[in-house]
Amino acid sequence: MALAGGRWAVVLLTVSLVAAGCGDDSTAPPRPSGLTGRWNYSYNAIDTQTKCPDGGPRPGCGGGGTFDLVQVGRRVTGTYSTDAGCQRCGHAWDYGGTGTIRSTRNLTTFEFELNGCEFRADLPIGLVDEVVGTVRCGLEPGPEAVGTWRMIRTP
Repeated sequence: MALAGGRWAVVLLTVSLVAAGCGDDSTAPPRPSGLTGRWNYSYNAIDTQTKCPDGGPRPGCGGGGTFDLVQVGRRVTGTYSTDAGCQRCGHAWDYGGTGTIRSTRNLTTFEFELNGCEFRADLPIGLVDEVVGTVRCGLEPGPEAVGTWRMIRTP
């Protein structure tokens, strides 16, 4: 009987050692932290209060491009490339280009301005592959266009 009990002790010890070895794999390549990396983004904002007299599309802005971001703690900086456009009743314009962005807050919100539009999203904790937020674009004269924006990490 002591032998059978001894076998169980060996089995339990073996299972414990195997389970202890299943934790952190220090040979795996490090993953980027937070928002660090390349992202594709898009946005769409519509002025829901203004109706064009000719029955045309409502005023608004939309577009997209890429971000190359670096996050250190709660601070986000980076570069962008964009192609976008806006329209008001009877008038439309396109814009695009490249530049730098940085989060205007150092807390839990990713906020930045790009071509007259203010982007905002809650800053996620840890590594994420998608971020969704709100956008507001000024369309003078008149109310602003509001909508959503989204960025997806590129592989």
